[in-house]
Amino acid sequence: MKKAALLLGLLVACIRPAFANGAYIDPDFVKESPYIGVDYVINTLTVRDAELEMSAGRFRIGTEFNRYLGVEYQATIGFDDDEAPVLGGIVHTRVKAATGVYARGKLPFGNVGGIYGLVGYSWSWIEVDAQAFGLMDRTYTDDDLSAGVGIEFGSPKKAFFNVEYIEFTEGLTAFAAGVRIPF
Repeated sequence: MKKAALLLGLLVACIRPAFANGAYIDPDFVKESPYIGVDYVINTLTVRDAELEMSAGRFRIGTEFNRYLGVEYQATIGFDDDEAPVLGGIVHTRVKAATGVYARGKLPFGNVGGIYGLVGYSWSWIEVDAQAFGLMDRTYTDDDLSAGVGIEFGSPKKAFFNVEYIEFTEGLTAFAAGVRIPF
């Protein structure tokens, strides 16, 4: 909760001066701009002393209402697992899926990109395959407030390439890189 409030405060502090300074704004970039995106994601699940890293793919769809504000929906599907020693055995984990809805604030660098922040709500499903005494195979679900930050470069009429860090739920973070295409 604190991280979301802090990020939102920083975004408002950065965006407000951008409206007031009278900088050049491309008229084509002021109107609403829907987009889709595809990313490669490395999820990190922190459980007690272990950090498990799992690969995933992510699909994004959203819209920018103007240069500074937008909304985004993300859906992540895991396709790789990781393992950790637990209780004299091994536990395999995989992010089955994660999804979320976010408000997106952006501090643009002219028309070539910008720094953006995400604040929203996420749900995650983590599959555990336990090969340890007393542990069962199970899918754990979690939901929580989420926050992230990223940077993107490109052209508003063609594509943006992005790098992003986001915390989906407590203990589940992700580093993503991909492309966002306006339509």
